[in-house]
Amino acid sequence: SKRVRTAEVALTKEDLGIAVRKGNHALLAKIDDGLAKIKANGRFAEIYEKWFGKQPPQELLQ
Repeated sequence: SKRVRTAEVALTKEDLGIAVRKGNHALLAKIDDGLAKIKANGRFAEIYEKWFGKQPPQELLQ
């Protein structure tokens, strides 16, 4: 089976984001709300650990 492997060190340090059409405040609010919920209930950390093999940095949990 094929597996995803990650680099041991970050190759870049840029911020990433989710693009939303300008003026689509409803979608942006849903995305922000969803991210806040999964960060608060621990699901974000579970997903991060599954794919990266470690807990996410604290700055990602804010």
